[in-house]
Amino acid sequence: MTKLSGRNRIVVFFAIVVLIIISSFIISQTFFNTEQPPIDLSLTISTTTGGSTNPAPGVYSFKYGYRVTINALPNEGFIFNNWIFDGETLEKNPITITMNNNYSMKAVFTESPIPSPSPTPQPTTTPSPIPSQSPPSPTPSPSPNPLPTPPPDTSPKGIGEVTIDNQLFTFDPTEVVTIRPDLFNPGFFSMFDVIVHLDLQGLISLEYHFDETMNTHIIDSLNGEPNWWYTAYYSGGWSERNVFRLDHYPWKDRTTLSFYKTSPSALTNIYSVWKDEVIRRNTNSRKVVIPQVIIRVYNDIKEFEDVEVTPHNLRSDIFHKDVITAMDVILSLGDQGKITYELQWYETIATANIVKNYWVEAIDTYKAEGRSGFVYEAGSIDYSGFLGNHIHLPSDSRMLNSPEYVLFYWIDL
Repeated sequence: MTKLSGRNRIVVFFAIVVLIIISSFIISQTFFNTEQPPIDLSLTISTTTGGSTNPAPGVYSFKYGYRVTINALPNEGFIFNNWIFDGETLEKNPITITMNNNYSMKAVFTESPIPSPSPTPQPTTTPSPIPSQSPPSPTPSPSPNPLPTPPPDTSPKGIGEVTIDNQLFTFDPTEVVTIRPDLFNPGFFSMFDVIVHLDLQGLISLEYHFDETMNTHIIDSLNGEPNWWYTAYYSGGWSERNVFRLDHYPWKDRTTLSFYKTSPSALTNIYSVWKDEVIRRNTNSRKVVIPQVIIRVYNDIKEFEDVEVTPHNLRSDIFHKDVITAMDVILSLGDQGKITYELQWYETIATANIVKNYWVEAIDTYKAEGRSGFVYEAGSIDYSGFLGNHIHLPSDSRMLNSPEYVLFYWIDL
């Protein structure tokens, strides 16, 4: 038998020690290790016939421990009956679940026992179509331009979704508190308030500040990166360019909101417009005086210069007292005896299931009919039309600072 040298004995000793350590680790992992919760869990949402959900039906991935709120949305003629949650029947709606496993959630709808009203022929997507639901009755008034009665409750209640750099987040709008109480009433909030809420929930990292020279909040960084912009549109809408202040844009049920990286120069140009608006308003003693207001119907063009716009509090449900909107431009021209007008309340329009806004139905002798009606835009000449000013934000919900121009014009689709 060959004797090991002293050096070889040391090598063998250390090899045995290493084998013992490895064996101990394998045994501990096999017999004593407790299972760790998975990082990503799936939630499958589905429905029966008669409705949808928010978030929409589909398969979603969430982190372990994340709380998800789901809202069942019955179609006309149906009612929500119950959830089937992994075989268990639950009746609460909306419902919040904590993701500690892979789950399936199914919304069950049944036909309403109350007969549905006869369907109204669907209008087109033009901003002033035939309404799908009767509007509130106008308030009796000797004025030639009586204002409609205040709308019913329009506060957002359905679960909201926001995409940040292709990552989806959901939130409960009833938990969002605005950081602009000078603009929004309790229960209402802006697109900017959404990401502030996500930051407070610890879901994202947001740094921002308020800039008085622009009268708005500015994103300094989002998840550690600068230079963010957004797209937003309501039910039935589509993605479009905009240069509107993020903390002025009201959130509404079934809003689509997404954030993406943009260039520093693009933001600098937008900020320049906002600064000009604040300077213009300060120059006019904080009054909103619009240098040019245009109403155009074919070759019939009316132009008004230096129009002072006063608040009418038409949307006293959403906005703080005396907030001025684009709709106030029309109302102010009416007050000044320069035009006559009619307003119309819409609950829905064609594929837009949630509208809940007033529209300019008529100006002077021109009244919306079928596929023809008034649309509008407001802002800087540099962003006229679809460069950013023409967005599908109803005029009664678009707050004004002091834009360079406002244009209401007739379209035929």
